[in-house]
Amino acid sequence: MVQQPRKASRRTGDEIAHPLKGNVAVRRGALGVLDADGNAQPGMEAANLTVAGIAMESVDNKDGADGARSATFMRGKDWHFLSNDNAEPVTRSHLNKPCYIVNDETVSGSHKSNTRSQAGLVRDLGTHGVWVEFI
Repeated sequence: MVQQPRKASRRTGDEIAHPLKGNVAVRRGALGVLDADGNAQPGMEAANLTVAGIAMESVDNKDGADGARSATFMRGKDWHFLSNDNAEPVTRSHLNKPCYIVNDETVSGSHKSNTRSQAGLVRDLGTHGVWVEFI
């Protein structure tokens, strides 16, 4: 229990810096994910990853160990525009339902027998891609 007045801090949480996994580079505008240890890396087709957000900067950690460099990722309630998978595309039937990570710029309507991690919720789609809300 608080016994004395204290400063109350807050932040929006839209932009968060995460340590990068060793031997990777992320590019500005790419979808980033967190591995089981909380290290960020480019989005990829794999189970049990967590979306970090969209990279706000390009950072090269190809010569570094886990955590040697950090990159800032944006998420929040904004919708982010990603490419649609040609093999198993997101369709209008996926609106307000999950979509799944294929790589650092592409999402799919299929979890591919649970081998893909969830990217977020499909909020809209157009001729050039998918609008995704990260959750």
